[in-house]
Amino acid sequence: MSPDSGDRPDIVVVGGAGHVGLPLSLKLAQAGHRVGILDVSQDALDQIASAQMPFAERGADELLAEVLPTGRLTFGTEPSMIDKVRVVIVVIGTPIDEFMNP
Repeated sequence: MSPDSGDRPDIVVVGGAGHVGLPLSLKLAQAGHRVGILDVSQDALDQIASAQMPFAERGADELLAEVLPTGRLTFGTEPSMIDKVRVVIVVIGTPIDEFMNP
């Protein structure tokens, strides 16, 4: 991050509170990156910010507990989060059928 970037993230993950985006965001934060988690679900973002995973994922509870106190995660629902960020990762949800199969 450049010295004048303030608290802006290095990377923003669009769809970052989902089953692919959140584990990716956590691993990027663990690697030392400042990560913006951008998602339409404020409820999921609130859960994550309060150290609660919004879904079951092996090892994710511990990883969230590890990276959340570092301050490397930021959360938002506004697209302006991607302003002046050099890396944006877009995660697209996987459609599922009535039996929860992709």
